[in-house]
Amino acid sequence: MFVIAGASQQEMASASLQLTQALGSGVLRGEELNAVFESAPNIIQTIADYLNVPIGKIREMAADGQITADIVKNAMLGATKDINSQFDSIPMTWSQVWTGVMNQLYLVTQPILELIGLLAQNLEILEPIVIGVATAIGLYTAALLIHNTVE
Repeated sequence: MFVIAGASQQEMASASLQLTQALGSGVLRGEELNAVFESAPNIIQTIADYLNVPIGKIREMAADGQITADIVKNAMLGATKDINSQFDSIPMTWSQVWTGVMNQLYLVTQPILELIGLLAQNLEILEPIVIGVATAIGLYTAALLIHNTVE
């Protein structure tokens, strides 16, 4: 919703921190509400729509501690379809394209990374095997060289 509202990276980071703190405390009010109002008024509008109240009433309700974490969560979850359709209609920035590419690259390489992690965790078991295979390849190569030299 921050992207839809056109918030900058700094605004997103600040408002996300404030929103996280508010949700952690159980209510959205005061400084946290102001940060979200400034960066993403559409979030506040979604909450107002969920509560079926005008957006102007939200500050009063927040001051009374009525905008709980459950209300914020349920409002956001209830609006996911609308949020997704709005987000999908916005052209992607280069940063978002790059993030998407890196996420896909991570998903594709995750099995390889897990295998490397497994191998690293079991190095004591695998070390003699690897040394044995390397020695066998070395001996085979030496035998081929000797054979080719003799011929």
